[in-house]
Amino acid sequence: MAQQPSPETAVIFPGYEKCGRMMMLCDAIDGQPSATQIASRMRQIAVNVGNLLDVLTASFATSCPEERCARLIERMAQAQCDLAPVFEWIELHRSLKPSRLLQNRLRRIFAEVIACAECDVPEYADEASQREPIEVPSDGWKRVSVLGSTITSYVAQLHGLARTIEGEHSPETVDATHPQRRLAVDVEAGLVYIGERGVVLNGTLLVRKRMAKFIGDLIDADGSYVKTPESIKTRCIENQSPDIYDLIESQPGAGRRIPRDKIWRN
Repeated sequence: MAQQPSPETAVIFPGYEKCGRMMMLCDAIDGQPSATQIASRMRQIAVNVGNLLDVLTASFATSCPEERCARLIERMAQAQCDLAPVFEWIELHRSLKPSRLLQNRLRRIFAEVIACAECDVPEYADEASQREPIEVPSDGWKRVSVLGSTITSYVAQLHGLARTIEGEHSPETVDATHPQRRLAVDVEAGLVYIGERGVVLNGTLLVRKRMAKFIGDLIDADGSYVKTPESIKTRCIENQSPDIYDLIESQPGAGRRIPRDKIWRN
């Protein structure tokens, strides 16, 4: 039996490029983890990042800086891989800025971990030694101490963000008049987000953009009727998927709207 090609390696015939891109976009959106999964992963990553300080201090039992760095690089590479889907989720559901800030701060922490591993810290040379130096502390020990405070602050930030994400997407935080799903639009992509799922609008790129803009106006109208723009024909709305068509209600002479009980905005 012939092996089925993957979407990444499959050949898209001329004239079907847009269809192929839309299919891959839908698959990517459907494959996104939930808010609960992201919050849980973020907490686990916070634990792993917090353990970096223990790994660093334990590595000073060996006198070879290269060996210390190799051990730490392996741990940091794993943490970076674990965080990649978290950053992607934050960029998709929140904004680009907080994701970039988290990534940049983590890079600085990783760079400082390696710099500390290359230092001479006699206080940690013996695994059985006390953490507090008895005599005048070395410069390496001071640097590791500052790094510990930085890591603790970053771990607390991850835990706080995990609580925020869970709180925003918890059913208990949604008003009783808006119990069902979050609505949001991406005008440039021609997408409507219903809850955690992205629905691609039907039609040409221009039609999808106009529909997305109109649906955004209906959401902002908060249940009030909005006159249908002349650029959007009735068939443009009727040709949409059942999820989109059922979202919009109309009344002759009054325009169209999305009822308030279907609207839940973050």
